[in-house]
Amino acid sequence: MFRKLAIAVSLVGTAVVAFISVSQAAGPAQSEFPLFNLPAVSLSPADAQLANQVLSEETAAAFGITSDAYVDARLLASTSAGPFYVIPGTKGVCLFTPGEGRGVVACSTLDSSHVFSLRVPDPNGDTMVGAGITSADSRELVAVIDGTHEAAVPRVPGGFAITADLGITLGMDVEFVER
Repeated sequence: MFRKLAIAVSLVGTAVVAFISVSQAAGPAQSEFPLFNLPAVSLSPADAQLANQVLSEETAAAFGITSDAYVDARLLASTSAGPFYVIPGTKGVCLFTPGEGRGVVACSTLDSSHVFSLRVPDPNGDTMVGAGITSADSRELVAVIDGTHEAAVPRVPGGFAITADLGITLGMDVEFVER
């Protein structure tokens, strides 16, 4: 009887440790990120095809992006360079902008300890524009530019917009910091 009890306790303990390990390895749930409260939108067929072209098969697999993700996208921000979408995957997210038919994509894991963004040249000038995601909408966000000065970053539901008036240009070292 004691032996059966010891085996049962051992099995339960192993199951609990395995559950905790898997939960920690999986990272934060999508529901922890405000961007997933945005309504799902379907990319147009042309934009979905472009996203599929610029997203390599290896990258898509690494972040769990499937063709179904293009009908479950979120419009994060609209900029002078066009819309910026979040394409959700099972292992992370990709930010995508169709731009002027070229398409640009960048992907990241869902990690609540950092800020993730995508910047492209502003077609109206020499600056960069874009969008990014954060783990919380309520914190102040600043861009630390070249380690010398800071600028307040406009928040949008689910993340933030990188606007031309921030003055970020190609080659600048920019870190987005939540406070």
